Amino acid sequence: MTTLLVIDDEPGIWRAFEQAFSGAHRVVSVPSAEAALGRLGELKPDLILLDIGLPGMSGLDFLARLKERGDPPPVI
Repeated sequence: MTTLLVIDDEPGIWRAFEQAFSGAHRVVSVPSAEAALGRLGELKPDLILLDIGLPGMSGLDFLARLKERGDPPPVI
């Protein structure tokens, strides 16, 4: 089963993705880029759905940090 990581600070967005994709995929939602960075090794997502306007670290800053890790998953 593929893992989709949703990074968004709005719970309504999490629920929408979970409802849309949870039948065929494992959907994990986190409220911040920092939380996502802390769980990347554990989750090993196949796809990341990323909000740009996040509290704390922005989505663009997260993307830059993700690329530093080498061979990142696709990001939408």
